Formats: sequence, structure tokens, C-alpha cells
Amino acid sequence: MGFIKCPECGSELTQEMIDVNMCWECGKILDVTQLDEDSIKVIDKQAEENIMYDYLQCPVCGKKHHSNAKMCECGCNLISNPKLNIKEVAEIYNNRLEQYKKNPLYEYDYIVVPNKANGSTNAEKIRSIIINHAMQGWRLITMYSNELGKSSMGISVGNIGGATNCTMCEDIMIFERCIKGGE
Repeated sequence: MGFIKCPECGSELTQEMIDVNMCWECGKILDVTQLDEDSIKVIDKQAEENIMYDYLQCPVCGKKHHSNAKMCECGCNLISNPKLNIKEVAEIYNNRLEQYKKNPLYEYDYIVVPNKANGSTNAEKIRSIIINHAMQGWRLITMYSNELGKSSMGISVGNIGGATNCTMCEDIMIFERCIKGGE
């Protein structure tokens, strides 16, 4: 076939993709003339279900990856240790569990404070919330503003027309407090 890149999405094609006549990134059938109708239906169904033909399974968490993947989301290096026996997998999980037990545990809370009617930040309410939460052991870890949207309203009186744009914002505060200290 001679494809180097998928004609649909431009992804680099592996030999496995060429062998199965399909791009795994976008699901494009590469050369329909090589397939009969039944094969096309099977490939279309598999593309819809996002089934991988040739995959590498992480020995730690079991997630499936394309055969050219190097690292799993769980942190397992798929290149240097793709085959672990069940005892090694159990040891990895047990080590993680022991570390989790040693780590401190936190709980989180968030407060949403709408801006004042004139669009300014409601500093008095924010200050009050921070003080009240601090008295309960919470600390403010982040705060951001969220724009809720814009609306435009047209007003027509006779031949005079106008529009007013309005943006509503709110401030979101995220707090955390330790509920179990680390070892």
C-alpha cells in the first residue's frame, strides 16, 4: 500500500495498521479495494467500539495500550518490564498500599461566591469565608474566577435600537484540611 501517513488524519501508520488496513487513530479504512463487505462491516464495528488489534497490556493495572506505547498512566515502564509474573505485580500493589497508608489524607471543600451586581468582587464575603474556614482547620489552596457567560439584550424603541452586553462572574475558592497526618 505504501502509506506512511493516514490520508484522513495524518497520523503516522505502523506496519500493524497497514496489515489490518486501518488507522487506529481515526478509524479510516486505508484501502477498501482489498476488503470484502463482511470485512468492512467487522472493521467498522471494531472502530466504533475502539477495539485495538495489536496492543500491549500493562502488567500492573491491565490497561491496553498501542504496541508502540512506552509508559502506562500508572507509571509502569512498558518497554523495560512488559512481562511481570503475578508475584511481582502483587509486590508492586502492596508497596503502593503501604506508601498510601503512610501518606497524609486530606479532604477538600469549595465555595462559590457570585460577584456583586456591579461586577466587582465581593471581597467582604470572601474575607469572611476564609476566616470562618480557617477557624475550622481549612486552608485556601486556590481561588479563581469563572465567567458564566455573556448575554446580549436588544432594546428597540421606535427607530432607536441598542444592546447591552452582560458578563456574570463568580469566584471559586478551594480549601483543604488534613484529616490524617502522615507517618
